[in-house]
Amino acid sequence: MYRVAILSILITLFACPARAEPTPDTWLNGSDQAISDLAETRFAPLTQGESPGFAVGVMYEDELIYAAGFGMADLEHQTPITAQSRFYIASISKQFTAAIAFQLALEGRLDLHAPITDYLSGLPEAYHDIRVIDTLHHSGGIREYTSLLLMRGDDWSVQDRMSNSDALELIRRQQDLDFQPGTQFRYSSSGYVLLTAILETLEGDSLRAIAERRIFEPLNMQSTHFDDDHGEIIPDRVRSYRPQLPSGRGEWRQWHKHFDVVGDGGIVTTLADMNRWNGELSTGELFGEAWRVLMHQTGGLNDGRELDYAGGLWMQEFEGLELISHGGGMGGFIADYLRFPELDLAILVMANRNDAAAFQAYDFARDIISTLVRASEGSPGPTPSNPQIIGQPDPAFVPADWVGAYFIESRNNRRYLRMGEDGALDLHGGGDEFLADLIPLGGYSFALSSGAAVLELSEENGLKRFHLTAETYAYEATAYDDSPPTSLASIRPIVGLYCSDELETSYRFRIEESRLLMRVQHGSETEIWPRPTLPNLTWNGQDRVWIGIAMIKFRRTVDGGVSGFGMGDGRVSNVEFTRCDTP
Repeated sequence: MYRVAILSILITLFACPARAEPTPDTWLNGSDQAISDLAETRFAPLTQGESPGFAVGVMYEDELIYAAGFGMADLEHQTPITAQSRFYIASISKQFTAAIAFQLALEGRLDLHAPITDYLSGLPEAYHDIRVIDTLHHSGGIREYTSLLLMRGDDWSVQDRMSNSDALELIRRQQDLDFQPGTQFRYSSSGYVLLTAILETLEGDSLRAIAERRIFEPLNMQSTHFDDDHGEIIPDRVRSYRPQLPSGRGEWRQWHKHFDVVGDGGIVTTLADMNRWNGELSTGELFGEAWRVLMHQTGGLNDGRELDYAGGLWMQEFEGLELISHGGGMGGFIADYLRFPELDLAILVMANRNDAAAFQAYDFARDIISTLVRASEGSPGPTPSNPQIIGQPDPAFVPADWVGAYFIESRNNRRYLRMGEDGALDLHGGGDEFLADLIPLGGYSFALSSGAAVLELSEENGLKRFHLTAETYAYEATAYDDSPPTSLASIRPIVGLYCSDELETSYRFRIEESRLLMRVQHGSETEIWPRPTLPNLTWNGQDRVWIGIAMIKFRRTVDGGVSGFGMGDGRVSNVEFTRCDTP
């Protein structure tokens, strides 16, 4: 079995030896060629032959000290990626929307703590307690509209046409929130769609024009804009790709972008322009120190808990250094922006491929830090001061008693506790893939080998649970019977038509030749039992089925019938469907 090294959790749990603060000029001296060599080593092997690839930038202070392209920007026309290629950066765009909001706040035109209903009309009653600041910090409980698109039957690859007005209409149709505003953090692009509508209302213009006037022109970002028109001809625009299915032709398939929603995403940019933006974020030279402070000020919840999310920026740590970052992924594009203030260093990796190899930014940052920064300090980095067994489990603890499936209601997903080859418990993901070893901390508490997280087991009235707490998130999972249906009779009550007014869609289940079939709205039917034809469809008990995009949880009546179901994923809690035919 694959084992994740326990070094990271040991480093987190034990004090590390003090180390000198890195001096940028020390590690930077003579490193230009070294950075180039590290980039070649990491990215060149991934782009051999004709394949999509990467634009890679390394920034120090106000200078783009390394900029290069690897792979193809357009496979059809054999156009290579260069330092001038224009990439779609998806959710990294949120920081630009936040930047405009903070400008208006400092001008006294936008009250960050006012209800969003002060600025937008036509919102449901449930939205009246959401403040503007909640949209910025993902604390409003607003359902993620991209999840809702998939649940209503839109194309899973998000290649259907969609504008801000379309997204706003879908958000406005939701009659409930995932949680009360200010009580939790849950990443939701819907908040930034609402924020965009507020900014456009205040400025009387499109977000594209507002950003041009307020940000891109002042910073001389001539190759950057909010892409609200997918049909526009843009010089040096990069096309995106996804791996071809085994039965298809060729290795790659083009991903056609018809998605024009901006504010939560939408920026098309270059390495050089992002270097100008990085410089302004670092210094606030043009927009002011008050603006810069607001951009980096993390949010908080009603109970005083502080978040690690600021103005479209994550405020975290990486390799023992402060990290300011954000990633983005949409329509075959993957991008990551990482800034290390202590080093005056920033890294941007933009990819036009949607495969596992696209996620290289953090490993590239680790290459630079371990090879150049740590080397300049004369040390490979922090090491654990006491790398030994951390604790002993409770004497009554029997690992086999805890093996099984556990459901996470807050995430509409599941985890599994499995017995490892060493007789200890392992944590597995929703697809039953290995995630981490459980390292005893004492009693019924365990550290995860994959990172700084603690898992605590508990049992009450015969019901087993575990609570997992990490630095940036926490959830509770409850044991349940995940045995799939064994007979058609057990799931026959599911047959029927179910409707959702919030999504304006329907799901139909019917039986044909001892098969249970499902159809979403006017889409094609797919078999969901006994031999599911969707690649990611799995049953999770008699009344739960993961359909690849979300979990369906059927509601049973006292007589064994089914009155409806709830649907959700990691960003949407429970969209209600009710039976709209006669069972």
